[in-house]
Amino acid sequence: MNLEKTLILTDKEKNELWLKNLNEIVYFETEGCSTQFFCCKGKKYILEKRMTQIEEKLPKADFFRIHNSWIINVAYVKRVNISERKVILSTDYNQITLYIAHRRLKSFLDFMHGRFNILGK
Repeated sequence: MNLEKTLILTDKEKNELWLKNLNEIVYFETEGCSTQFFCCKGKKYILEKRMTQIEEKLPKADFFRIHNSWIINVAYVKRVNISERKVILSTDYNQITLYIAHRRLKSFLDFMHGRFNILGK
């Protein structure tokens, strides 16, 4: 396991520690004072941390905050609907549609153009 690409999770109630490969994480979603994240096989985890605390630890080349509520792993982006400000994330198990904040749309598109070879206009 590449430890540079690993997130360490702690569950205080169960007194457990898990190592999670960042490549398996599809997106993070804020929920009050905690953050939940969803893995490519459909498993969901909850962290007792604010989104900003998690965002600081994530590799900037792989994750992008598209909205105050969501940080996505760009490796799972299947399609972006620019006019509706939607991003569709796809795994072997499901597709997820999330909305891109209006003020983050341009920076997200710039990021995607810089990260991937995008053909077209």
